[in-house]
Amino acid sequence: MEDFYGKKRVERPLNLEIFADHRNSRLNGSEEVSFVNKNYYHNIGDKLVSNGYRISVDESFKKIISILENGEPLKMDTFLSQFPSENIENISKLIWDLSYIGVIKVNNS
Repeated sequence: MEDFYGKKRVERPLNLEIFADHRNSRLNGSEEVSFVNKNYYHNIGDKLVSNGYRISVDESFKKIISILENGEPLKMDTFLSQFPSENIENISKLIWDLSYIGVIKVNNS
């Protein structure tokens, strides 16, 4: 089962306004983030399988999953406000990385 979900890909265009601009290396806070619609998520112990990636889940990532799992887009600033200030930089980078590989969807608002 894990192997099947690990190979399942969801084709979606990369948000070029954000990711193709060489001046951007992080999200600015005004974007909306959500899990990609119709993506395949399967919790297997301490892993999440999504869009062909097997991702290890630590405590910070479990919180990200619980916040975004309802599927509704959430402003990045609002999303980040739910984490301790000392974790904001790491969480923001993780969201950037997961967005870049298509696990999390980012829209300009």
